[in-house]
Amino acid sequence: MSQLRIAMIGAFDPLYTRHAVIRTGLEQADCIVTVMALPKNASTLQRLQHLWRCASAIREYDVVLIPTFNQMVAPIAWFLFHVILRKKLLMDYLVGLTDVEEDRQSVSPLMRKLYRFIDRFNIHNITTFTDTAAHRTYFSELLGIKTDHMHIIPVGARQSLLETPLIPSPKDPFIVQYLGTFIPFHGVDVMLGAAEILRDDPRIQFELIGKGQTFTGMQQLALEQNLTNVTFIEGFFRPPELMEMLSRASVFLGVFGDSPKTRYVIPSKVFENVVLGRPMITGESPALSEFFTIGEHLLTVPTGDSQALAEQIRTLANAPALCAKIGEAGANHIRETLLPKHIGAKIRTIIDTL
Repeated sequence: MSQLRIAMIGAFDPLYTRHAVIRTGLEQADCIVTVMALPKNASTLQRLQHLWRCASAIREYDVVLIPTFNQMVAPIAWFLFHVILRKKLLMDYLVGLTDVEEDRQSVSPLMRKLYRFIDRFNIHNITTFTDTAAHRTYFSELLGIKTDHMHIIPVGARQSLLETPLIPSPKDPFIVQYLGTFIPFHGVDVMLGAAEILRDDPRIQFELIGKGQTFTGMQQLALEQNLTNVTFIEGFFRPPELMEMLSRASVFLGVFGDSPKTRYVIPSKVFENVVLGRPMITGESPALSEFFTIGEHLLTVPTGDSQALAEQIRTLANAPALCAKIGEAGANHIRETLLPKHIGAKIRTIIDTL
C-alpha cells in the first residue's frame, strides 16, 4: 500500500472529534494529512476564497477531503479539485444541509429548496460517507435520491482518551453525568425528569456539564422544581480537567430527545464515553445496533421517557457488578473496532477504490 498525500480543506475545527479521528486514522493508514482549515465560523464567501487559494498547492496531493459542515461550497470544490485538477475527492456527509434544516426549521422555503439542491448535487457527484446506515437511508428518503454509493464511516473515539485512564469512580454518591451541548436534540429536560423521580434517593446525584442554547432554561427548570440532586457546570473543558470531571461519573448519559435525528445518528459522546469504561445509558435508536450490542456494550431507554431513564439509573445504582460488566464490555468493544486506526483503514479502502 503506497503512501498517500491528503489535503483536508474547508472551514472546521481540527480538534472536533469527527475531524480528529479521521485525521489520526488516515495518518495511521500510511497517509500524510495536511490540514488547510479556516475557522469554523467563516462565511460562505471566505470559504470559497479559501478553496481558490488552496488550488495552487493541490497539485502536490493525491486526495482532497472536504470535512463535514462545508456542504455549501462542495459543488465548487468538486469543479475546482476534481473536474479541473483531476484529483480524487472525498467528502464527509456526517450532516447535510437539508437534514439540519429539518431539525431546526430556521430558513425560508427558498433556502430550503437551495439546500435540497446542493445536497442532491453533492451526494450524486462526490464520493461521500456518513456515520450510520440509518442516516444514509434517511438521506435517501429526505432527498428522494439513491444513496447506495454513500459509504458508512462511524464516528468512533479518539485514541487520546485512553492516554489518561479514569480513576475509580466513588461508590457514594452514585453520580449520573451528562457531558455535551445543551440543545433540544440531547433531551436534557428528560434527564431532569429522571432527576425529579429520583430526588428522594440520597445516593444518586446528577451532574450536567456543558453549555448551549437550552442551558439557562434547564437551570431555571431545575430551580423551579427544587432539584437539589442536580449540579450544573457550564463550559467546554479539555484534559486534564476534563478527565478529572469524567472520573467522578458512575454512569454516563447520552441523548434522549424524541426526534427523528435521535434514530439515525450516534453522537460522538456515546463512543467517547463508552470507551472510558463506565456504563452508558442513551435513547433507543436503530443506528445504535449497527455498532453496539444493546444490553452488553451499553443500555438504552425509549426516547423522551424520564420514567424509564430513572428506573434504569436506579437499577445500575443497585448493581455495581453490572456497572462494571457493561463498562468493561463497552470499552473493550470500542478499543477493538472503533478507534482511529479502524476508521482510517475504512476510509483508506474507499480512497483506494476511487
